[in-house]
Amino acid sequence: MGIGSIYFSKIQIRLPGIVVNTWQIILGSAMAMPLSFLLEPDYYFHLDFYFGFGLFWQVIVVSIIAMLLWFSLLKEDPVRANNFLFLTPIFGYMLSAIFLGETITNFHYIGALFVVIGTVYSQTNMFGLKQKETKIPVTAQIHTEAADQRATGES
Repeated sequence: MGIGSIYFSKIQIRLPGIVVNTWQIILGSAMAMPLSFLLEPDYYFHLDFYFGFGLFWQVIVVSIIAMLLWFSLLKEDPVRANNFLFLTPIFGYMLSAIFLGETITNFHYIGALFVVIGTVYSQTNMFGLKQKETKIPVTAQIHTEAADQRATGES
């Protein structure tokens, strides 16, 4: 999805991000499906409650709700939203420990500590260090202001 996002931003396609992301997921899933049949020799699944609940969880909660939340955060502040992506692996192994009984090692704790410190530091200046100011070029400001005016319908 990252490569697709960069590609679509370079060609300046005029579609909402959620539409582009939805098509990326649909097309990516369609391309991955045949590979899963080729690479998994013992293909089987049972249409039962667990399959239905798992499918519901993946489609509704993970895909749709998470993507809507993600795009709403991107509208607010893309840099801050991207910083929180680093927490994804932490949630992944926490959930695997809770639901699958996986063990969390000292390396996980140390890695999580670095990620949390880095995320907190990127959101605030917790160590009192002078952060480098980023100046937006005047041409980028004009382009951004013009895009904002087009989006709100102002002249």
